[in-house]
Amino acid sequence: MSRYLTRVLVLPLVLSTIVLSCKDDSSGPDGGGGQGGEGGYGGYGGSGSAVTSVRGTIGPEGGRLRTTNVSLFVPSGALTKDKAITVTELDAAAIAALPETSDGIKMAGIPAKFEPHGLAFQEPADIILGYNEPTNKSDPLAVLKLDNDQDPTWEYVPGAKFESGSASFQVDGFSIYCVFHDPNGVADMIYGSEQPGSGGTGSGGQGSGGDTSTGGTGGSAGGTGGDPNLPGYLYTPEFHGFGSTEVGSALATIASTDLGTNPGPNCMSGQTGPNEEDTATLFYYVNQGTDETQQGPILVSGAGIRIDIAFQAYRSMKVELRGESGSWCSWWGPEVAGPDFLPWENFDPYSCDYTGEEIPFDPATDEIIGVGVRVNSNYSGTPDFDFCLQELTSGIPNGYMSGPTWKGFGFVNWSGATTVVNDDVSDALAPNCIDGTTDPDPLAYAELGYGLNTDPDHSDLGAVVVGGSGVAIDLTNAPARDLEVHLYTPAAEFCSDPHLAVPSGLLEVPWTEFVDCSTGAAFVPADSPVATLTVRVLSSQVADDPFQLCIESMDEAP
Repeated sequence: MSRYLTRVLVLPLVLSTIVLSCKDDSSGPDGGGGQGGEGGYGGYGGSGSAVTSVRGTIGPEGGRLRTTNVSLFVPSGALTKDKAITVTELDAAAIAALPETSDGIKMAGIPAKFEPHGLAFQEPADIILGYNEPTNKSDPLAVLKLDNDQDPTWEYVPGAKFESGSASFQVDGFSIYCVFHDPNGVADMIYGSEQPGSGGTGSGGQGSGGDTSTGGTGGSAGGTGGDPNLPGYLYTPEFHGFGSTEVGSALATIASTDLGTNPGPNCMSGQTGPNEEDTATLFYYVNQGTDETQQGPILVSGAGIRIDIAFQAYRSMKVELRGESGSWCSWWGPEVAGPDFLPWENFDPYSCDYTGEEIPFDPATDEIIGVGVRVNSNYSGTPDFDFCLQELTSGIPNGYMSGPTWKGFGFVNWSGATTVVNDDVSDALAPNCIDGTTDPDPLAYAELGYGLNTDPDHSDLGAVVVGGSGVAIDLTNAPARDLEVHLYTPAAEFCSDPHLAVPSGLLEVPWTEFVDCSTGAAFVPADSPVATLTVRVLSSQVADDPFQLCIESMDEAP
């Protein structure tokens, strides 16, 4: 089997030499009720191209984020609005700084940080962590958590299930989580509750391939695990169905896939042949129940296909939208691994087999039953392919703000070398963030902004006349830094007054506050259509002063 597809957890060397011990902690929160079981399936973990951090936006409809050793599934209804979420596998330096444990309890896997800390769910979210199984298979395992980076004490997480290198459990908020070897079976006593818990309700559930889950400290068995975690089942806000592999001829072969062990999207390796038809496809139905019942073709929403891939070597591909009587395809040649976006207008029947019409796919009328990723023949020999899909769904591009009033792509500016900036505009759905440090130079700044009238295919529809009384921006500003809002028109740049130590939340700036940054002339909305709007972090005149700015939403103020 391909090394790329084995998904065996590979821990960094630091974990073989760090033993967290010698700290006694007998305190903890009240024991919670039982956690619902998520189906067990083996060996969640590493691939040839490791993904150690992922960021995305998940809203009321739910969604999934996944790194090499970690999976997060947020069910529908767990969040009341879109939230930017980050999952990070900690590196060696961060692991070394974590609190110690006692009584022989030591790490069995890579700790994972889920942010923002303090985020609470209306419905429990499912987490899967990879771990190295103990030499003695009968030794107990435990999941422990920290509330945030400053928390000095680990806390026992009840209800976790352990099977074939995968620990699955449910959470109702975000923390830092890790799997530990617990050879003496005392983790729940040391890091659990001092008082009996009230216990959970409901019958114990059995997930796919997993055992009935047990209750928390003092509690009874929990609820059932989530069907979206079935092996080979793609579950996105719009696409729901099982995956399969297809070859165009006997000269193309599938060597391995993880459809039988991991939820979709999945991995596939093999070889293509020398002829045009010698292709290989990873295909998913998009409207299929977990009982494999087909529920009919669907009209798709959004602006196109969101796709994210990790691969060993470049191969030319096609993405197929399959209908009941025909297909629409788009050429796709990812030269580097990572997220990409294919607009609906890129798809047509001709691109599938060069015999159909070049009429673009119309999401308003054309229905589909499935979506596939096809590896093309390179017309020479039998070359290998080996890839893992990280995302396959309909939607809008990364970094694109879609409404309610304005629409456009995000971008980042800063003052030359005076500011260090990291951003996720290319890697995550809006809302987006920037972080870094500002220089003591009074003119140093960093800004995050969006176009106000651009289509998802990057068509610029021109500047817009803004309405309302001003701009209302919901933002995260941690720590509270001084901010300015800037409006860019085709002819000028307008600045707001500086807003000092702005807390996270809603910032409203009236249009009457904006003046031309160069001349001081007042901004008149009717006379100055706006192309882009930015929020700027100003210099504190302190060296290497950290900032984090996220624009959650922005719109015209009433």
